[in-house]
Amino acid sequence: MQYSRLSWLLALRNHPVLALGTRVAAAGISFIFGVVAARSLGIEQFGHFSIMLAFMNVGVVIALTGHESLAVREIANAIEKERTKPLHQSYRLKASRHVWIVGSSVVAIGYLLLTNPLTGGTIPTVWVTLLLIVPIVARVRLTQAMLRGAHLASVSIIPDGIFRPSVAVILVLMLVNIFTTESAALIIVFSVFFSAIISLAVANNVEHRVLGRVLLPLEGEVAHKKHVSKVMFASSLLAVVDSHLALITVGNISGPAEAGLYSGAERFALAAAIVGQAMFTAVASRIASHYSSNDTHSLKKLLRKTTRTVGISTTILCCGIYIFSTNLLSLYGTDFSNAKDVLAVLLLSVCLNSIAGPTGQLLLMTKNERYHLTSLTVSLSAQIFLLVTLVPIYGALGGAVSLLASTVLWNLTMMYFIKKKLNVTPVLALA
Repeated sequence: MQYSRLSWLLALRNHPVLALGTRVAAAGISFIFGVVAARSLGIEQFGHFSIMLAFMNVGVVIALTGHESLAVREIANAIEKERTKPLHQSYRLKASRHVWIVGSSVVAIGYLLLTNPLTGGTIPTVWVTLLLIVPIVARVRLTQAMLRGAHLASVSIIPDGIFRPSVAVILVLMLVNIFTTESAALIIVFSVFFSAIISLAVANNVEHRVLGRVLLPLEGEVAHKKHVSKVMFASSLLAVVDSHLALITVGNISGPAEAGLYSGAERFALAAAIVGQAMFTAVASRIASHYSSNDTHSLKKLLRKTTRTVGISTTILCCGIYIFSTNLLSLYGTDFSNAKDVLAVLLLSVCLNSIAGPTGQLLLMTKNERYHLTSLTVSLSAQIFLLVTLVPIYGALGGAVSLLASTVLWNLTMMYFIKKKLNVTPVLALA
């Protein structure tokens, strides 16, 4: 079936509301897994686990080397120009090989760095083994990106967002009742690893059904197309470092207990950001398509509607979470109730980011990734300075304040470039 003749059902699969519903379901399952893990491990072990997950996510982005954004833009543009099949086959084959090779290298280098005393390695070896799933998760997320580019945002969430945490929760609940509590760390690691394998199998199946099987690379115009964007890779890497640096810094300076508090609060902040993540992800391919076809009116309308919807919804959600924050944090354990102030600062950061709108997606999907990278560089530089200054004094709260300041600076810088390079009102709710 040609993508230019897709049925209304295909359009429905990319509807932001359906993508939001799928994302909410995924967040709910992930939240349950977090609660089970925290209660099984205790605050310090949960801190180690959270720090290692942050390192793992950085490794995944390194393995993807920019493909997570590039795949969305390139496949969306190919669909718009009706030259989908050759791009899919050539791009997918090379991107997949690249992800596996780089991901395997990340595992080897990461293990040496995190276990070597000379580099300050303090994370127990059992948690470092989580690095093994870096290439697996990276390959799954490559599939997700390609599906989003094919206007299937809601479907793309299923392998990594639904199947992986679901399998992990089931395994943990089964195994904790069989083995002793001292084995909790091994149970969590095994469950995460096995669930990653399942999500990869599901992702490959969905990808082959939607985009077809890749057998041989094609020759010709598309075969010579650049398949790695260094700028997009740098942007993706800085973005994930920017989001995880506070947790890693808190863990290394203030200890795993403070990292556990920060991680508990962060999980609720991520839940509050669910509307923005889902809708901004869903509209990314449409932004690329409108820009490719030079449909400025539709682009501005999409930006305006998305920003207003996300801004209002997220603000209401953040207020609700803060009102019940004490009760919500206690779900992880009584020790986590001390993270209320940290959660308040992180929720403010989420609110401001949602009100700004899909500034990052707009720059990336309109081939202005260099300015996205510049914005992230400014933001990350400010965050590093604030983390070094505040975390030794205020611990987890200092990390949250640093993230808030960097989020504000990041969005303000992107707004400046949006106005300068795209001639679009930087307040996207009024575009």
